[in-house]
Amino acid sequence: MPLITQFEPIQVTLQTDQVRDIPCGTKGGVMINFEKIEYDNTWIYDKIHHEINQFCSAHSLQQVYTDMFDQG
Repeated sequence: MPLITQFEPIQVTLQTDQVRDIPCGTKGGVMINFEKIEYDNTWIYDKIHHEINQFCSAHSLQQVYTDMFDQG
C-alpha cells in the first residue's frame, strides 16, 4: 500500500521581477537614475520607489553611485 497517492507540482525556484528607471535624489541634491532594480516577493512593488528615495536621501552621490554600486 503506497503512502503517497497524489501530488501537486510547486515552484521551487525564486521568481524575480524588476522595476526600471527609478530616480534617486542624493542628500547632496544630485539626481541619478537606477536603470533597473530586481526584487523578489519580499519587496512590495509599490514601495520600491519610496524605499529607493529614502535610501538615496540618506547617502551622498559618492556613496550611492560609486562606493555601493560601483558605477564610477
